Amino acid sequence: MRAVIAMARSTDLIGDHSQRSTRPGFVDRARDVWAICSRANDAAHTWEELNALSDDELARRGLRRADVARIAFDKLTARA
Repeated sequence: MRAVIAMARSTDLIGDHSQRSTRPGFVDRARDVWAICSRANDAAHTWEELNALSDDELARRGLRRADVARIAFDKLTARA
């Protein structure tokens, strides 16, 4: 086993870092997942908050019932 490890080049063991910009690593993917989960949580919170309001309360905010889903979707897709 030692002979195999000793003969291996360092790039074989830790990977070639020259392709880092074209191939996202674990940390980059973890950040993406965290951002998606954060946006989903924000969208769900917005949906629950606005959906609980009456039509009159929504109208006071300048919104219609049909706008609630669009606003939550915009938060999910990072448009808002």
